[in-house]
Amino acid sequence: MRALVKKLAAPLLGVIAIFNIYAQDADDFITPYEIVQGQYEGTELYEDGKFEEAFSLSSIAAQRGMKTAQYLLGIMFLKGEYVDQSLAIGMAWLGVAGEADQDDWHATYEQIYDTLPANLQAAIDAKVATYIELYGVRTQKIRCDRRARIGQRRIEEICGKNGSDTPLYSLEGMPDNFTSRIGTCDEPWPCQFGTLYLDLFPGLITQDRDSYR
Repeated sequence: MRALVKKLAAPLLGVIAIFNIYAQDADDFITPYEIVQGQYEGTELYEDGKFEEAFSLSSIAAQRGMKTAQYLLGIMFLKGEYVDQSLAIGMAWLGVAGEADQDDWHATYEQIYDTLPANLQAAIDAKVATYIELYGVRTQKIRCDRRARIGQRRIEEICGKNGSDTPLYSLEGMPDNFTSRIGTCDEPWPCQFGTLYLDLFPGLITQDRDSYR
């Protein structure tokens, strides 16, 4: 993981919450194991240059407010890796990821931001505010704490899903040939196509397709 951090000149991947997603279609069922393994596999796929697969795994978590996945999408949009290169979308993902207390992430964002003219900075500010409204900690009910992982001493930022009944919003800049596993809607971005609910059983989250718009 540290090798990937060095490649991006900033810490990229941390911890993602474990959760179940259940939809009415059997093909849409995703287990906690698949989510966690997807994050590890996404990291490895990114390091191996397999950007389509890395994007597929990371976009699910980023949509649901997971900070490390949002940061990875930001890097991919800034570099044009699998997606069309976009300064605005890349900076927006870095900006919302920056709600987590990661100094190196903030430094990466500020290093790019400070090189931009005032008019572009204003546009970035507006887009980051929109992304925070859609995918940020308050809307997506994410909680981040500084603590050590089990079995480790090093203190780091740990973020996870901390509540139910969170909106599912479409993602901007999806490649035309990309088959999304996170749902879509016919309206222009941003549109809400569903809601994520926390079941009574710990760790079980269900996706209510009756709320699609």
